[in-house]
Amino acid sequence: MKKIHLLSAFFLVTAIMVASSIYVLIPLYASISEDTGLSFNEAVLGSTFFTFFYAAGLFTFGPLTEKAGKKNVLIAGFALAIAATAMLAFSSSATFIPLRSLQGFCLGCFAPVAYAYCFESFREKEATMLISLINMGFLMSGMIGQLISSAIAISYDWRTVFLFFAVAYALLTGCLAWLLDGRKHQSGAKSLISSFRSIFRNPKLVLCYILTFAMLMSFVSYYEGFHRAYSGIVSEEVLFWCKAAGLAGALFSLFSVKWIGRFGKTAAVRYAMLLIILAFLLNFASGSLYMSAALSVLFTASLSVCIPAVISMIGEAAGSDRATAVSLYSFILLAGASIGPLLAGVLSFQSMLLGFSVFYGIAVAVTFIGSGNQKSAR
Repeated sequence: MKKIHLLSAFFLVTAIMVASSIYVLIPLYASISEDTGLSFNEAVLGSTFFTFFYAAGLFTFGPLTEKAGKKNVLIAGFALAIAATAMLAFSSSATFIPLRSLQGFCLGCFAPVAYAYCFESFREKEATMLISLINMGFLMSGMIGQLISSAIAISYDWRTVFLFFAVAYALLTGCLAWLLDGRKHQSGAKSLISSFRSIFRNPKLVLCYILTFAMLMSFVSYYEGFHRAYSGIVSEEVLFWCKAAGLAGALFSLFSVKWIGRFGKTAAVRYAMLLIILAFLLNFASGSLYMSAALSVLFTASLSVCIPAVISMIGEAAGSDRATAVSLYSFILLAGASIGPLLAGVLSFQSMLLGFSVFYGIAVAVTFIGSGNQKSAR
């Protein structure tokens, strides 16, 4: 088997397992509260603190690779994550939230370092394929993480969930030590402040970051709003499987390389956003649970093409600042996701669909303006 195939499987599984830790607590709040003496709201804080420190990790580890090297950063980050995850299985009310925070920070090493590794180690087509698989894993993890957590907790207990993930991270660390090349870090790397100055002076990168913030925010808002709109109308089991239907759309990440190669990155983003608008407007007009579930496949499929195309655009535009730019991308993506539930709580499902349709419509117009300016410049 070719190394690229092994790396494809590794990055997909690792993305699922890393991002699943964001969601594993959702089925466990009551059990953790009862067993540790934490209140239910304090148990929920375990997810809040994880997400906050995960974002801090995303922001930290990308620039760190310029000095320490990508493979070294990943191994060190995962080693600490294994320790924190294993200790969570034996945590108490006093240690649970600090350990979740440490776990989140350490797991933040994966996304920015993996993206930068793909850009620097492979040709554009192969890098885009690997990035697409990583994003497919992230999109799938929202459901898979909860399923793994629920299944283990039902058969054993909540503490075994963390032991399972500690073992999984240990196996993945062994795989990355074998699969990833220990490339030397770049000498004479720019300072972090200098990199940020270059990034924010690049209008193409700024536009990409605005779209980045909205992409996962719209994804999380959609499913949170979907749940709020239909909760109580149908059973929780029916609601869960209707939401899970959207996972089929994540499989379209496998075709994103071909589409991006055929149409180009900007056009691929444009067409993907047009399909997102179509899904949202049809959903707005329908108001049906099962139509919403069906259209979620189109939405997720479109996002599965849009995300890797935007990352590729960022990696191309950033040049020597790629590691910092991709790290900032990961941070902004998660920041948008954290706003999603708040937005769904303020707006109705229908208002949210209409609002994001307008946003993506403006974004599509900007891609045409940008293309026109490039042609004029020629």
